[in-house]
Amino acid sequence: MDVEEFFRRYEAGERDFSGVDLSGANLEGVVLEDVNFVGADLSGASLCEASLNRVDLSKAELSGASFSEAGLVEVNLTGAILTNTFFGEPCMRRVNLTRVDLSEVNILWIENERRIKGIILCDTTMPDGTIRNDHCI
Repeated sequence: MDVEEFFRRYEAGERDFSGVDLSGANLEGVVLEDVNFVGADLSGASLCEASLNRVDLSKAELSGASFSEAGLVEVNLTGAILTNTFFGEPCMRRVNLTRVDLSEVNILWIENERRIKGIILCDTTMPDGTIRNDHCI
């Protein structure tokens, strides 16, 4: 699916984009709410300065994607593949990182508590290789 078709369908009210291929898509600055991207391929996509609210990215392929300065609220990343994904300093609220490997992720927020609130780290491999289990549900 190309980006234009995605936006047409999203604007028409569609929210289930599970398994869709949007690899390499430019989604910079988009505002997305209540979207199902379970198992979708967003590898290499740019979501810089995007606002994602109640988006399910579980089991999504996000390798090489960029979320620089993005806002993620109630986003499910359970089991997502984040190899070489760039987060920079996103603002995260109630994001689920269960069974995610962050060891090859470029992320600067780990020590910045005011930019992250209510993050679920359950069987999550941190950038330093340690396993964290904070707020497991």
